Amino acid sequence: MADFLSLQDLTRVFTRDAFVTHPDDARCRVYHTRVSGQRFLEVHTLANEHVWFAAPVQSLRFLLEHYTRVRDASTTACVMLPSDAMQNHAGLRALLQGWQKMKTFPAGYPLLVRATGEPRLALPFSVDIMYDPPKPAISLAQKPTPEITPFLRFVGTVAGHRARMAADTQASHCFVSAEFVQRHGLLTSPTALTVTLANDATSRITEQCNFHISIPSKCGIIYKHKITAFVLPMGDKKQDMLLGQNWLQWEKAVIDCDGAGTVSLKRAGLILEGSKSEVLAGDDYELISAEDTARLAAAGARCFTINITEKHMHTLAHGEAHEAFSSSPLTDADIPEHVSPGTRALLMQYKGVFGHPKGLPPDRGIAHVIPEVEGARPVYSRPYRLSPKESEEVQKQIKQLLEDGFIEPSTSPYGSPIIFVPKKDGRLRMCLDTRRLNAQTIPMRTPIPRPEMLFDALQGAKHFTALDLTSGYHQILINKTDVPKTAFVTPFGQYQFKVLSFGFANAPATFQAVMNKTFSDMLYNGVL
Repeated sequence: MADFLSLQDLTRVFTRDAFVTHPDDARCRVYHTRVSGQRFLEVHTLANEHVWFAAPVQSLRFLLEHYTRVRDASTTACVMLPSDAMQNHAGLRALLQGWQKMKTFPAGYPLLVRATGEPRLALPFSVDIMYDPPKPAISLAQKPTPEITPFLRFVGTVAGHRARMAADTQASHCFVSAEFVQRHGLLTSPTALTVTLANDATSRITEQCNFHISIPSKCGIIYKHKITAFVLPMGDKKQDMLLGQNWLQWEKAVIDCDGAGTVSLKRAGLILEGSKSEVLAGDDYELISAEDTARLAAAGARCFTINITEKHMHTLAHGEAHEAFSSSPLTDADIPEHVSPGTRALLMQYKGVFGHPKGLPPDRGIAHVIPEVEGARPVYSRPYRLSPKESEEVQKQIKQLLEDGFIEPSTSPYGSPIIFVPKKDGRLRMCLDTRRLNAQTIPMRTPIPRPEMLFDALQGAKHFTALDLTSGYHQILINKTDVPKTAFVTPFGQYQFKVLSFGFANAPATFQAVMNKTFSDMLYNGVL
């Protein structure tokens, strides 16, 4: 056994040993060993106990799983395990989440002693002592007082799924609906806590979740944060998640319910707009059957008939009406002189296809997103100095981009400077220096076609054609909530892209995904 005296000084007196290979090694009043027939897995409660774990890694996982099921808020424990165990065993890492590392003993340290005090062999490897402290009181609703502020509701995402959330000053911690977790298949980890409900009743919590939430802020920037929430059945379908006091305190939040109905997050530097109403704008509702509808109507429920007609997607993109996607017809002057007469005639025959695109593209089912790492802040850089030729060129290109509807004036806190790259024909290509933004962008993964499969698909082919899209990136929309992140600064003002542009991380992955979706029925069968 380990030297309990020094470890008990760090925590408190151990009351139970979960694994002993021989009774002589036990240092606790209650111990469990295969020799005596006592099994820790048969224990049903650990209230007010301090448990010691020192077992082989293979056995430790089963012991800890049982511990999380039967422990309560007053239970504490210490576990001794190899220092690399949590790195090599994902199961142990999940079970020990929230435990504190109290001490590390290096290899060779004479930590282990017998019950008589005689030393054993020195440690063959370094070990960590992890401590599970008592859990704080978990409450879903405190006693109501005149100072308690009503909660505000938001619509955002939880683990990437649309969810209804509420900032609740009466909840001590964050809670997520068990129904929401089950509906979306969210991963959970075991825990064992008791929560006090609003009616002073108690409920057992056995699971918790770790995920990211996102909520649109007042300025258009998406607030993102990683949250640990307890899984709790919520029969009330008005919200899927409660953001409690631990989140409000972390963000140094100030709730204004009487005025604009906002939550000011001082740590994040953002303002969230909420609603005190139980009905949220854009909220979704559960579908009911025709029989249920007739029964509700007969009972006096108010019913409405809504006639829905299809609207062209171009008028809905980015929440505002804009010119539909089109292309100006190709003219003879647009065709280079070296093009043969036959090819020139073919191009002019389909001049509408080879024209210059104008207006926002249609919704292709995939928009470019710019996900950022946790804790990322808006990045802004001053515009670079431009030569007279570059200054003239930037004004010309910005004018054209505005006319085409690809950019718009911006007041975003983001801002990347522009640079010019010469083309082969001597013209200048305007690019964005997005290195700082890309450094905090989460990379996306898109499968790259295997060369051998491409060569296999060419077998038997006789005619080959290579197509190059005109402004290919500009034919893909930027996700509406990520448009402010595309902002760029020039000596003549700040603008932001509504379509994909060169320089952004994950742009090739998004383009590849759009191509795969567009040609899904023809991939490796005429299109590579």
